[in-house]
Amino acid sequence: MGMISTVTWVKSAFVLPLLASLTLASPAQSCACCADTADRSSYTTKIDDWLQSELSSIQFADTAHLYVTACDIDCAKGIRTPQYDYQVKTERKGGALVFTFSSPDSKGGVLTMNLPDSIDIFRVDPAPAFTSNMTLLYKEWRLSGSMVGTGDFLAGINGPVSAELILQGRGNTCPFYGDFTHWRLSASGAGVDFVFWGKTIPPE
Repeated sequence: MGMISTVTWVKSAFVLPLLASLTLASPAQSCACCADTADRSSYTTKIDDWLQSELSSIQFADTAHLYVTACDIDCAKGIRTPQYDYQVKTERKGGALVFTFSSPDSKGGVLTMNLPDSIDIFRVDPAPAFTSNMTLLYKEWRLSGSMVGTGDFLAGINGPVSAELILQGRGNTCPFYGDFTHWRLSASGAGVDFVFWGKTIPPE
């Protein structure tokens, strides 16, 4: 077999199959963070240093809204003088997240949520379709812990209170704080049942 024939045989035996495999590779194989069509997952994981850094990078906007239903503001239990809207300052203190609420028409108060060691992660393709566009997932990060209150919140909190903070957004499968655009904080317990929600500050 001559040199030219040998080179041709090598190309056919090795190079062409390699090119074919690269051509047929799916988007999921070529992009570690890309989501597949109809993707859905829900799991609990420990908050490692990476997730801790992402959570700490989320900044809350300075306006919070009280969630109301058909029975309006009267359904918010555990707040002395509930308001529809509040100014809110959020800061991390040790292992707790502190929400300081203020309003011209109420005393306001502070809600302190003790943060857990684990996090519930949920993501789903909300409208599966075969397109050339990257699948955009709806995502939630859910944190559960105990809560204490002062000011207007102290009046209704007479026992243990459970809190859940849900961060909501859209993105791919990788954890990135900039994907989360909204938050929802709920509190429940004896005589306590209210929810606040608001937006986050987009990363620069």
